[in-house]
Amino acid sequence: MNADELAQSIRSKHDKLETDCKQTVLAVELLALQAKLAALTARVAQLERDELERTQTQDAKHDRVKPR
Repeated sequence: MNADELAQSIRSKHDKLETDCKQTVLAVELLALQAKLAALTARVAQLERDELERTQTQDAKHDRVKPR
């Protein structure tokens, strides 16, 4: 293998490693975003349950206070 072939081989391997590294970083970022989305989805569901419970409690209080 001459110097040009060796240099080309090294560049090719470097480019592949760089691409693999970028793909790994993107995969990790995607996992982090998916985890954040799951946490936010769970939080929204909790807030919706809390709101429903608050509304039902207020409705029940309102029904008890209604004049006859």
